[in-house]
Amino acid sequence: MHLDRITTRTLLDALPGVAYVVDLEGRILACGQGPWREFAEANGAPALADPRVVTGRTLTEFIEGEAAREADACIRRSLLLSRRDRVAYDFRCDSPDRIRRMRMHIRLLRDGGEPQAFLYQSLLLSERQRPALPLFAPRLPGLLDEESPIVTACSYCKRLRHPSMLQVWLTPEEYAGNGGRNDARVSHGICGDCYARVNAEFFGEPERS
Repeated sequence: MHLDRITTRTLLDALPGVAYVVDLEGRILACGQGPWREFAEANGAPALADPRVVTGRTLTEFIEGEAAREADACIRRSLLLSRRDRVAYDFRCDSPDRIRRMRMHIRLLRDGGEPQAFLYQSLLLSERQRPALPLFAPRLPGLLDEESPIVTACSYCKRLRHPSMLQVWLTPEEYAGNGGRNDARVSHGICGDCYARVNAEFFGEPERS
């Protein structure tokens, strides 16, 4: 096989974890097929399992919460404007009955020194079962009552801000143990701890003590 016949998809399939390439404007150019399909199906999103469904769409369509979308855009901008060519951060990607700890690597790809695209690679660090939490189950729009409470989930650590304790962020297990409702509507944001960590790691701002 000649090297010039190896496709981007073949290379992405060879990388560990879920890998995909995003252009400088944030559009998905290519995905590794096998890992992408497995991850989509494991997270209750079979409609997105075929990489052709997401190719050409913007990455922000698949990031929940305005704060997390803006953080991702800031990371890409910082890579373009700084001497760094890669960043990495840990996050959680839970399903109703599993706790998954992940690490995301984002690398700026250059050709002749000129930025061309970003390589995203999501690696599974650990996974363990837990009693199912229906709050994390996929839901169809319109099924939840508008009177249901709104619970904010941190896009990075998956802690939840309980409606009756707005200054406190609880793990999903603590939320369930404190009588948290499973019919709540989930919005996404970034907790104070993760916000400080993101600023310190990516943008050079010191964490506040």
